[in-house]
Amino acid sequence: MVKILLTEYVVSTYGLNNYSYISLLAEAYAMTRSLVKVLKHAGVDVIITLSNQIHNMLGRDIKVDDVVIIEGNYINVLEELREDVDYAIAIAPPHEMITIVEILRDKFLGPSYDLTKILSDKYEATLMLRKCGLKTPLTLSAYSSSEKISIDEVSFPVVVKPSMSAGAECVYIARDKDSFVESIRKITKCDPKGYVVIQEYVEGFHGSISMVVYNSEIYLYSLNLQLISILNNRIVYNGNVLPLRNKDYVQVARSVVEKIVKCLSGLKGYIGIDVVWNDEDMYVIEVNPRFTTAGVAISELYPDLGKILIGYRLPGKERYLGNLVQGYAYIIKNVDHIERNCLDSSSPNFDLCLDKLITIGRVAEFKDVLNILLKQYGDLVKNLAYNITIVSNEIN
Repeated sequence: MVKILLTEYVVSTYGLNNYSYISLLAEAYAMTRSLVKVLKHAGVDVIITLSNQIHNMLGRDIKVDDVVIIEGNYINVLEELREDVDYAIAIAPPHEMITIVEILRDKFLGPSYDLTKILSDKYEATLMLRKCGLKTPLTLSAYSSSEKISIDEVSFPVVVKPSMSAGAECVYIARDKDSFVESIRKITKCDPKGYVVIQEYVEGFHGSISMVVYNSEIYLYSLNLQLISILNNRIVYNGNVLPLRNKDYVQVARSVVEKIVKCLSGLKGYIGIDVVWNDEDMYVIEVNPRFTTAGVAISELYPDLGKILIGYRLPGKERYLGNLVQGYAYIIKNVDHIERNCLDSSSPNFDLCLDKLITIGRVAEFKDVLNILLKQYGDLVKNLAYNITIVSNEIN
């Protein structure tokens, strides 16, 4: 039987030191559980890595063939595990992802090391995507807050973010020079190398495209609505609703994934593409060379995702998720409920805290999701980057 290593960096290293990725913990745990479920459905043996603290608190909720408990050096453990498995699926923030892919090498069910390295750097990735003929926001880069940055090419507002980050961490909108300087100061502390990326802010619907690709062939893809809010000039990821079924938007999404697959050699496995679209075009914001939170919602609708992730080709010609399943799935990250004390693994309510942070569901129609958002998450809807109540018919 095929043996798969599933390793997610946040749940594998949580509690080992002064932890900086605590805000990603709920998503990390949700992705791990979803991947275990669909991989077991695919009939493979699954080995996962968990930190000792996560295993003690949550390990009972994840049913796998083997759990490797991380108590020391995570990277050393991966080097040992690599020899014991057929393939590996890895999830990590960009900086750590590069190291992990270098270790896993040909066992990694994802892009090549060189391509992962480029895609993990938001500035370098944007330059490459532009060469591929994709529409991207005008983008600048700087090394530090002390470096003189010319923004004459970009009119306010602009998006300011680390070159390497995950989950919309440390991403701000600067609407004038003062907020721009302040954003630069904050963001240089978030990036592992102190690099800052400045992009023009694109008005429109925020979304993502999830796709699985092998041998330059698209095995599955889905256009997803992202729930992106703006709080105190900070861009916050609040979840996804998927799959969208507006034929025009799906056709544009198909064109985007075809261009990316044709242009980027070494692309493989699950890829997440962040996009913003409006009446003019669909802009590619970044490409994530790994499983993303939208995959959690896909797993709710499509149990065969696990088979596709390990390279099983679907019979028939249909590849769009919206034509393969009925209904919609959603994942909502309840940012207002995040409390660091609650997310301390020594807290007696640690597991309950995680359940509060992520809400996952399935409904028959898109309007059902809209009703849930309006009734239960009014503040989230109020702060969305677009007006979902006006455009709900158009996006779907």
